[in-house]
Amino acid sequence: MAAVDVGNFVKRNFPIRSPTRYHEAPAAEHTVTGPLCTPNDVIGKRVALLPVEAGALLGVQHSGAYGPTASPGLFLSHGHPAEVLVHDGRTRLVRERDTPEGLLAKQRVLAY
Repeated sequence: MAAVDVGNFVKRNFPIRSPTRYHEAPAAEHTVTGPLCTPNDVIGKRVALLPVEAGALLGVQHSGAYGPTASPGLFLSHGHPAEVLVHDGRTRLVRERDTPEGLLAKQRVLAY
């Protein structure tokens, strides 16, 4: 089942773990949010995790379409995140994240 759909928001938590610290026991509950300035950009509520800092890498498992195909792409000029596929214990980068330089490279300044 997809995490989001057009006009809908996440209504249940998906398993969220640190891919680098998955053997350690969770320490506290956290609310995991995305980078957008909207109260709807919540990925998980009361998620048991180890202590995390801004920018930490987290894996959202079994989330279906929580990615560019069903996310508010380019909202407030935020680019798309990287996408990593985990299959049979192997990880593969399937889409690189957008960079500010890449987003701005498509713009043209008109001289008057």
